[in-house]
Amino acid sequence: MFYFFKSFVKANDITLGIINLLIAYAIEFLQLTNMLSYFGVEQSKWANLIFGNYFSIQDLLAYTLGILTVTSLEIKKQFQINYSKK
Repeated sequence: MFYFFKSFVKANDITLGIINLLIAYAIEFLQLTNMLSYFGVEQSKWANLIFGNYFSIQDLLAYTLGILTVTSLEIKKQFQINYSKK
């Protein structure tokens, strides 16, 4: 999702990382509610695929580690590009 947004949005990597993490957290915390039932799509395979079936604290950890990794790699890449120009 990070690189999807990066291809369309002109923002720095930290901002994109935070936005991606907030979206992932919001979807994960929405799994604590009956959101799919509220919209009547609890039997939809696509809705279950996109929004998931249950809340998992491990998913939050995985999202956080993934965004930290991708963001740090992008910052390192930009630093190397800028440093090599000097």
